[in-house]
Amino acid sequence: MSEQQVLERVRRSQDLVAARQAIDFAIVDRLSERLLGWIGMGMIEGGAARLGYWLGAPFRNRGIMKEAGAAVVPAAAWFLRVTRVKALVRKGNAASIAVLENLSFVADGEEIVLIETTGERASCLRYWRTIETK
Repeated sequence: MSEQQVLERVRRSQDLVAARQAIDFAIVDRLSERLLGWIGMGMIEGGAARLGYWLGAPFRNRGIMKEAGAAVVPAAAWFLRVTRVKALVRKGNAASIAVLENLSFVADGEEIVLIETTGERASCLRYWRTIETK
């Protein structure tokens, strides 16, 4: 991704936050301030939101996404004013499936989705979580 593409993505993210249509968070190492990945949610049809996340390969399998998800999912759902959150994961991605299940997401089927990074279509497992409101 070029610097121009990154800047455009950041501008789009800022516009969506301002409209309360999405919210993204950087996942940063507390000590080194190194960028490890991102996690965010955006509005989808039916008044629900979709969770998305990515973590750099050297930082996987350390519980980082589990910690980020536990903090972000309820906060982002509150910000977006949703009580249902959807997540999609590629079949065979055991680590990501474990993250979602740890965050109380429940599988309910499959969906064919376009993978942005490759431009290909893939069958993904669909997960949902209902957010408790207080």
